[in-house]
Amino acid sequence: MQDQILELSTTAATTLVKAMVTDGWPKVRDGVAGLFGRRRKDEQEQIRDELDRARDELCAVEAERAEEESADLRTEWRARLGRLLRSRPDLADELRAILADLDPWEEEESDGIHHNTFHGPTAFKVGGSGDQHNTFGG
Repeated sequence: MQDQILELSTTAATTLVKAMVTDGWPKVRDGVAGLFGRRRKDEQEQIRDELDRARDELCAVEAERAEEESADLRTEWRARLGRLLRSRPDLADELRAILADLDPWEEEESDGIHHNTFHGPTAFKVGGSGDQHNTFGG
């Protein structure tokens, strides 16, 4: 069981930190905060605020430090999620459902658009009429 908790909390922390810089952030933040604040709304709001502060810190760092900041956040949230799952193993399936619904990187290896993220060569051209022309290809 400990190995499963470690694996799930690691996956969840990675997904959480990656999602901090996407348009899907509010949904991810609210889903995770909901797990922590299951019994108390004030605790849920506190986690939501902590997650938003972490996102703000990640977005504010220089590009050279972004990976270091991401690693620190993954470590922090892996530990917090691990403690939550050890105390409430019944939440594991719900966390898995949140990850399945929110993980925009599961198809990252292929070219194309997935969750408003472009994978592969992309070029944009906006014409004078306001039309947008998108070109995809190698």
